Amino acid sequence: MLLRGSHGNRNDPEAKGANCFLQYFVKKERGSSSVTSISAYSFMHKIIKNWIISFLVSFLFAWLASYIFSDSVSPKVYDQEVGRYVLASGTKVRKRSEGWAVTHVGPHGVTGVALLADLNKPAIAIWGDSYIEGFNVPDKAKAGALITADAEDKGVGFVGVNIGMSGQSIADYYFAIPKYEKIFNIARHYIVLPNMADALPDNDSAHLSQFVSNPELGMRFKAYRQAPHWRLKSWLHGCGLDFLWDLVKDASQIQWRFIPESGQRVLEGTSLSHGSFPPNSYAEVWNFLLSAMAQTTTKPITYVYCPAVPLLLRDGVQMTDADRALAEKFASLCHERGIDFINLEKEFINLYEASGRFPRGFANSRPSYGHMNVDGHRILAEAIFQHFSEFGI
Repeated sequence: MLLRGSHGNRNDPEAKGANCFLQYFVKKERGSSSVTSISAYSFMHKIIKNWIISFLVSFLFAWLASYIFSDSVSPKVYDQEVGRYVLASGTKVRKRSEGWAVTHVGPHGVTGVALLADLNKPAIAIWGDSYIEGFNVPDKAKAGALITADAEDKGVGFVGVNIGMSGQSIADYYFAIPKYEKIFNIARHYIVLPNMADALPDNDSAHLSQFVSNPELGMRFKAYRQAPHWRLKSWLHGCGLDFLWDLVKDASQIQWRFIPESGQRVLEGTSLSHGSFPPNSYAEVWNFLLSAMAQTTTKPITYVYCPAVPLLLRDGVQMTDADRALAEKFASLCHERGIDFINLEKEFINLYEASGRFPRGFANSRPSYGHMNVDGHRILAEAIFQHFSEFGI
């Protein structure tokens, strides 16, 4: 295209267009550096702003979802009166992975809605691990609360107390019974055995104190140890940010595996390994255990066995307790010593035959496995209430 000079025809449309283009191009080149810097700043500012908003929205969603659908942590504090770490009084523990419930923790780690408003009433102490801790069922459905409610309805002056904590074993009850008797007006102790392995030494599920057989039969005290940064854990729980603690804990427990895992997995609720000692030594072991437990208190102790029946298997429902022979042997030794033993095998089977329901398992977990559900706690409470009403103190 031929551009004309200023002396040319100014009304020529082609000349006007060319001049406008040149003027725009010159202005753009002169301001290119400033326009480029402003555009880059605006772009980065928008990106960072979007990142922040997305993070806040995602965090809020994760917090709300975890508050509804995730388990909460259960902070523990050292209790001077009982001389050990217990669940912090006044806290609420949320359970979602197995069952759907919120547990209110009372004084000295007792769980459930019956928090001993009248400490002068005779108390039925129900000892156990996570089965009696009962995070999986609502407060009103826990064994201790059911006993208290039943006693109030019948005008009987006693209350039920759940003294349970995950990881405890019969050795922990051995050391704790004298301490709790100084606090509560305990009339009778009921020790709940979810399986017979809990009454044997060298039990792998005993994470705290242990009943040991080496070098000789005895009770070995082991206190609960607070997790690192437990103050942070308690603070996060108080703010409802439990999922942040779980993320850190889960990340620290990741185990990388590049070859297939060896070994056989044992399902909870099935017959367990009963240690390396021969069956003919059970009498010696249990005579020692019963004698040692009796020496911790002047109050009567009753053992309550909650077998893993009925058990849902691939080829049907197993109605026979795999540890029945052990339970019968233990019951016989108890009888010889004048100690009461309650076996709930028949009651659990009756529940299934009458309703098709299992005493263990929940709608969001494997049926017949795991912890006791509302039916399991109800059967346990009824058995204890009936026994205490009959035999009393």
